[in-house]
Amino acid sequence: MGDMSGTAERPDSDDLVPVDRLILVRSVAGWDITPAASTTPIRVDLDTVIAMARATGGAGSIGDVPADVLEQLHATGSLQRRRPTVAASPTGPTLELDEPSWTPLPADAWIFPAGAVVGQFGAGGVVVESFDGHRTLLDAVDVTLLDQLDRRAGRSAADIIDDVRGAPIGHHLDRDELSGRLRRLAAMGRVRWYPHTPETDGPARGTEDRGEVSESAARPVPADRSAPAASPATPPGPSAAELAAMSPLRRLRHQPFPGRATLKAVYRRARPLGPPGLPEAGPDAIVPATLDETVGPTGSEAEPPARPAAEPAAQPAATVMVEEPGLYLDDPRVGPAVPGRIPVYAPFQTEIGVILSLGMLTAYARQVDGGRLGTHYEIRRPEDAASLLADLETRDGPAIILCSNYVWSVEFNLDLVRQARTINPDVIAIHGGPHTPKYEADCLDFLTSNRDAAHITVRGEGEITLSEVLSALAPTLPQIDPARLEMVEGISFLHPSTGEMVTTPDRDRVQDLDTLPSPYLTGEFDHLGPSGLLQMIFESNRGCPYGCTFCDWGSMTLSRVRKFDLDRVIGEMAWAAERGASNWVLGDANVGIMSRDVTIARAIVDLRDRFGAPESIGVNVAKNTTKHITEIIQTLTEGKIAVHTTLALQSRDEHTLDSVHRQNISTDHYVALAASFRRAGLPIQADFMLGLPGQTVDSFSADLQFAFDHDIPARVWLTQMLPNAPMNDPAYRVEHGIVVNADGLVVGTNSYTEADRELMKRLRHAYTVLERFGTARILMRYLQWDHGVPGSTFLRELVRVSDDDPERYPLANWMLRYFDLFAVAPMGWRSFYDEMRRFAIRDLGVPHTADLDTVLDLQRFLMPDHGRSFPDAIALDRDIPAYLESARRSLWTTGHAATPDGPLASYGPTVFTIYGDPLDRCGGGMRTFAETRNEKRTDSFWMSGHFELDSPLTQRFAEVVAAGGYRGLRQQLERGIALSAVDPDAVPVELTTHARALNLSRSSRSAP
Repeated sequence: MGDMSGTAERPDSDDLVPVDRLILVRSVAGWDITPAASTTPIRVDLDTVIAMARATGGAGSIGDVPADVLEQLHATGSLQRRRPTVAASPTGPTLELDEPSWTPLPADAWIFPAGAVVGQFGAGGVVVESFDGHRTLLDAVDVTLLDQLDRRAGRSAADIIDDVRGAPIGHHLDRDELSGRLRRLAAMGRVRWYPHTPETDGPARGTEDRGEVSESAARPVPADRSAPAASPATPPGPSAAELAAMSPLRRLRHQPFPGRATLKAVYRRARPLGPPGLPEAGPDAIVPATLDETVGPTGSEAEPPARPAAEPAAQPAATVMVEEPGLYLDDPRVGPAVPGRIPVYAPFQTEIGVILSLGMLTAYARQVDGGRLGTHYEIRRPEDAASLLADLETRDGPAIILCSNYVWSVEFNLDLVRQARTINPDVIAIHGGPHTPKYEADCLDFLTSNRDAAHITVRGEGEITLSEVLSALAPTLPQIDPARLEMVEGISFLHPSTGEMVTTPDRDRVQDLDTLPSPYLTGEFDHLGPSGLLQMIFESNRGCPYGCTFCDWGSMTLSRVRKFDLDRVIGEMAWAAERGASNWVLGDANVGIMSRDVTIARAIVDLRDRFGAPESIGVNVAKNTTKHITEIIQTLTEGKIAVHTTLALQSRDEHTLDSVHRQNISTDHYVALAASFRRAGLPIQADFMLGLPGQTVDSFSADLQFAFDHDIPARVWLTQMLPNAPMNDPAYRVEHGIVVNADGLVVGTNSYTEADRELMKRLRHAYTVLERFGTARILMRYLQWDHGVPGSTFLRELVRVSDDDPERYPLANWMLRYFDLFAVAPMGWRSFYDEMRRFAIRDLGVPHTADLDTVLDLQRFLMPDHGRSFPDAIALDRDIPAYLESARRSLWTTGHAATPDGPLASYGPTVFTIYGDPLDRCGGGMRTFAETRNEKRTDSFWMSGHFELDSPLTQRFAEVVAAGGYRGLRQQLERGIALSAVDPDAVPVELTTHARALNLSRSSRSAP
């Protein structure tokens, strides 16, 4: 880039052209230019795309680009001085392009987008590449055709052509040429087409609310295919007979939403529900989030930052005031209206769903002391913001709003209270939950900076505290009598006269949890309909015996674990299963710490067998007590339930662990547990944290290396400063030099700088892209085992090159900067792996051999792309699967890492086959991600993103195991069990012959 640094004086636009290899993306949102030295896309319109493309070929002026775009391009060094000859080679020394073909599409073709389109500006256009490596140049007409696509649905080819012919750029072109251009885009995998219109097919199931086409629709139809193609919608839903066999509520998921009266009638007929004989559930369950932060109250169970639950039998009530489809069956009010009572609201976010903590609060307040609070208060069941505000409009006098605060809900709650107070200034807000500060200075800041929206805060378990607060407030509302509140333990508030903060003594924990009524079994959620049954959260116990400083488990770390009655827990789960609630979270801090957790797992499977639910469950397994973990996870998995869990480590660095007061299980024990998961056919992954006190770039790299060596996919979480975690203790913060940003993320400590953290984030991104998504998984192992380049070194060196010279390997650089936003091939897989070859040779000093080429051929072959069909096979000069298996043999026995029996050159040829694509990685798996840069809430890209096709090398992710259609997993399990039998002394006895038979039987039923 030379003289075009971000601080250099910009020459006149007539003297500028875009740098070679500048990458363009067309996604659902529109057009984005992705500068090589940035991580932020530049949003542009079609005219800018055309102007940029023409400028790269010398046929246009960069001056035609809008000034604001030029400023952004200039700031990132994406412009350069005009040279005598503009290079026309976006990917190498020569640009070989396919000749255009104008064979038209059928007259009734229907066109759909095919994920994001990534190309490079060059030669006066945009260069794109198909999966087989053929490149073509898209000119202004081609990009105009792409621009005409509805990014969320299909359009007829005729309509697209008419629009383009009506524009100046296409008025001189005949219909056959434009139709042929669309066919060429389809052949390149850049659009999908179907030889009929989809009017009779209805919307794609599961996409109605999102307004987008399911990427799991049928593949693009080849040009020579004569049979009628499948509908572009998702394959048909259940048959009439299958629908008839379903419970009424579950049937609603597959039918248009009825009117409220009809829905109420259906719901009442559904209680009590008997075993409906449901068909097997599909693999498209919601992925629960890991429990980063936990609760307290207002409520006290641990709850995840994802979608929660809904609930039991209701009473007749008035019409609900908010018409949210499927959200309500009855009014949140219980019983008839009573004039003069003060409403108590418990609001939830509709996109999250009702949370268990709110139900625990309202259930206890409603029933305490025989319902005495009902004399003064109308304690309403949990409801959404619109319902709350609509009801408040009809009221006079004071009102109470209960705010259960988590990372994702605190701002929502504060904003809602402010809206409510514009309607009624006598609203009082009571805040609790894990994101309501307990430390004195933080609590004072929260109350003073939110005087209009936060009046009382609650610490710890909130059920009893809330009831006492309501009792104290009742006689004097809307005024707050500090003398009465000072008698309530576990709260803080500002004295109305002095403005000073009053903090009362802490409240002891609830000794007998069964004195707290169950919101599931007492009707607290009965008014909610199907869209309220998003994710059910259960707690079988409260408390955590460990004291990790980064964690806040309802402010109950380092505490005795107290249990709910087992029959109660199973009864709550039965209530949810009867109503077809598919996605559950067991919100205990350490599942498996008690032997009765095995009983709970068996009960869940029994419910799954009887009612078809749940389909997925998220659990947090015990940190140090692993005796029951394998049996629990195996029981759930064999019960056809997708188990989302992890063998959490957070860090393996002793200094870091000491700094955060965490004691991990020994490495020997950990890897042995991982081996037992493998032999049981269970999903396996590890959790690490980025940004812990005591951590360094080197120790973080070592954590990634451990996961790489032991073939355990890792998820990496950014360390948040939870308000009530021990890490937020002022003395601890000073001791470790903790720096926190405005979003509550720990960005610096005595052991690492903010720049170090940015580098660790880059390594996290690189690891996720190259290892978890598998884009360099085999290459990195070959380089480590045959050439002594550790996987962590590969990651750090590639990130270094990307930082120092981002245009040296533009496609690899793009993967490290933008793949989290656009999980698609960077222009094309062949060109990307050409860069990987050059990087290995030039920067890592690896010789260019036929073995390296074979590894890269297999890497490319394993990648998804639009238009691929399976089964598909490739002839390899080296048996790479056998090479990998020999290194992984010990991972099935002792769990410890090893190396292959010999170099890759010692392995003969083989034929490698991909059997299929059960999870539609070639469609829905290649997509854009919206929230990957939101550090406060971890996006699914980091948690569950992957590119796994069905092959002998498939990784054992939770979604892959739960899908049940992976032949490659069955083969791995058969070989792993055979390896275990060869060396029985190295294998713990927990894997019984019966369990092995169950796994093989389960896998073989779904294998092709």
